[in-house]
Amino acid sequence: MFKIFATVTCLTALALAVIGQTDYHDDERQGRGWNMLEGAKRSCVGMNGRPGICMGQSECTEVNGKSVGRCFPFDSCCSVTPNSCGGFSSSSTAYFQSPEKFQDVCSYKINVRRNVCQLRIDFERFSLGQPTNQTSESAYTCERDEFTLISNDDTKINVPVLCGENSGQHVYVPVNQQQSDSKNNNYNNKQQITLKFRLTARDEDYTDPEPYWKLKISQLECQTTSTNWWKIKDIARQVWDWEDEERDATRSKYSLAPEGCLQYFTDKHGSFESFNYNKGMGHYLGNLNYATCFRRNQDTCGIKYEAVRFQVAYNQRLTGSTDRDCDTVPAGESEQTTSTSGTTQPSTGTTQASAETTQAPTETIQPSSSTEEVPNGRSSRKRSSERGDYLLIPDGLYSSSRFASKYCDKSLENVDDSTVKTQGPLYVAFVSDDYSNPNEDVEKGYKINYSLTNTGC
Repeated sequence: MFKIFATVTCLTALALAVIGQTDYHDDERQGRGWNMLEGAKRSCVGMNGRPGICMGQSECTEVNGKSVGRCFPFDSCCSVTPNSCGGFSSSSTAYFQSPEKFQDVCSYKINVRRNVCQLRIDFERFSLGQPTNQTSESAYTCERDEFTLISNDDTKINVPVLCGENSGQHVYVPVNQQQSDSKNNNYNNKQQITLKFRLTARDEDYTDPEPYWKLKISQLECQTTSTNWWKIKDIARQVWDWEDEERDATRSKYSLAPEGCLQYFTDKHGSFESFNYNKGMGHYLGNLNYATCFRRNQDTCGIKYEAVRFQVAYNQRLTGSTDRDCDTVPAGESEQTTSTSGTTQPSTGTTQASAETTQAPTETIQPSSSTEEVPNGRSSRKRSSERGDYLLIPDGLYSSSRFASKYCDKSLENVDDSTVKTQGPLYVAFVSDDYSNPNEDVEKGYKINYSLTNTGC
């Protein structure tokens, strides 16, 4: 009897070890969220072998889970859809999609892997409520639906809050490189990034379509500067086929973005557009300041931009639609202008184009809005902020001999193209303020084709 008991015990221990090892590799390959929710929670198996997490019934309901069994002493075995609300992943590639049943708050957590420096989030599908403006003169903001990124300490990450239509867009998120505990393969000072949707219920007063999304989250490893363990591991995979092909297939093929770039395009030609462009029917958001960057090849000496559609707010008191014409003039403040050689020059202030064009992309910071009362009772930005709505194309040549760095109104539609020839980084930056013109619906955004050039330099 004792021998039988000992044999059963050994077989049980062996089975548990195999299951544990299988679970570990399955989690790496598939990024299952259910067994990662708040690591202290115990995993469980419910009816028909369905896996789950032990938690209170009310907590299970909050994460849109389903009770599939019981846990000792009073908890439920809660089964959670791994790639939807309440999900959790530590895999190199994960997917987060909208739930079948509406939830006003839907979050998904990413466990940042060791040796990872950036996340790339691809919005394969993204449709939320349109941005609105609280007053006729305020900028468009996400008041009803919003998508935000949150770090460990519940602070918003410096990525624009988004809403509206953004299918096909992407963003890069810098993260801190993590170290691992070689003894138990767990993270020390583990970093988590939370992707959070806050939504407004649809009713007779709110007729926007139902929200839906499917996001692809890729964890991008840091570039190695020496032959370390990670480099050796990669070489071993390639030479000896060390790990199975399925796991290798999950490794991201995306490139790391240069520091300070919210978006990064690596093809020699393509197109990019403003957030919520929505085929020219949307509105871009206020208080934006971000860079879109392009990878240069060894033979690249410049880049050409051709606008498919371009409509950005502008200073109606001026006429050039470039540089200072793109600076907002507060209501009630007079500004005299003089015309010289077909261009309009403001009587006060100096252009900032020359200073801005020499700077490479750096980390963008959302500027705080600043208002003041003006004589006619309207509230506007302080003049000293010198901000407006514009696309910054450093030293863009838009005719045979005319350069401009700030573009607004329909300026890029009115020229064949704008070309930049430089040995520095290739990028554009979009800036918007906290004001919208109540008399004209001009804050539509842009869609622009780009192509790298290696001739005429």
